[in-house]
Amino acid sequence: MITYKKTFDYYATNEELDKFVYSIVEALIGDLDDEIEVDITQDDNHRYITVNILNRVLH
Repeated sequence: MITYKKTFDYYATNEELDKFVYSIVEALIGDLDDEIEVDITQDDNHRYITVNILNRVLH
């Protein structure tokens, strides 16, 4: 499993979070053969995004 994590300001838009996830997916699209799991959490000051690439198999 490969994990990408990033912390955003609480006021970051959903579009900014989407761009982060899609930039990872676009970079791996040719090599990726398994599942992607995205988790978004937040507290009073930040939004946290975690992208897990599960059972990654390269061709």
